[in-house]
Amino acid sequence: MKRKIIDPTILIITDNFLTKKWFKNFFTNKNFNILFKDTKENAENLVESTALDLIIVDHEMDETNILKYCENLKQKTYKSHTPIILITGNLKKNYRKDAQKMGVWDFLNDDLNEDEFLLKLDKSLNAINRQEKVSTLKIKVKPLKMPQKSLKEKIILDYKVISILKEAKEKKTDLFILLIEYKNILKKSDGQSMILENIRKCIPNEKYIIPSKDNYVITIIPKINKEKAIEISKHLENALKNLDISIAIIDYQKHLISKKPIFENFLKMIATAKESLIKQPDTTFFLQK
Repeated sequence: MKRKIIDPTILIITDNFLTKKWFKNFFTNKNFNILFKDTKENAENLVESTALDLIIVDHEMDETNILKYCENLKQKTYKSHTPIILITGNLKKNYRKDAQKMGVWDFLNDDLNEDEFLLKLDKSLNAINRQEKVSTLKIKVKPLKMPQKSLKEKIILDYKVISILKEAKEKKTDLFILLIEYKNILKKSDGQSMILENIRKCIPNEKYIIPSKDNYVITIIPKINKEKAIEISKHLENALKNLDISIAIIDYQKHLISKKPIFENFLKMIATAKESLIKQPDTTFFLQK
């Protein structure tokens, strides 16, 4: 059976139409979740609660304070080791040295080139994957062994997801997973952005958000009960009715298979929920065991 994976999620912060177009063309038919933000404030709100595997910042957003902005982003990222790539034409060594001190991981020339970006993209995903493995070892969780994949198929095993699931499993605390499917949207990134913003509004407590492929968003919410999970789901359903959403509510403890590795359990739950959404479209329901 082919292993189901979660695609890397990339946030691109730019208000330049041509830059957006270039990246959209580049990622066409590639398995990545691409989110665009054209204001610095909206981007900051996103990075605080969303699992991002790479952040790309256009220096033209605000060239005077862009390095300080990158420093702020680095401090706010949900995953502290998410690489930040800065698009800039400034080749001065002192400028780039200062940028790296303030959280910039690498640079792209503003005359965007596919070969250069492909190398930087591969390099950044390899770097964060190494860091995830180190972090996973630190919390003493056995990492899921994945076969070698092409660049389009890479998955980042985020230690934060594993640690949240591990804690719930060991302490037998409530944890619910919402698999949200949305329709009636021309651009996948627009649908994801609308869902992410509403999730942040209606879930003020701890949460973990994973944009997925094929018009899905996964939200992990620890330490809430069944009634609260229903309340949150109904709120999202009403707030996002224009997207024609469907929500599968997964009771983590109910579907947990103790002998399976944590992340494998999680992927199995998501796969089962997706199959159920196909059979029960346009509804909000609890996933049956």
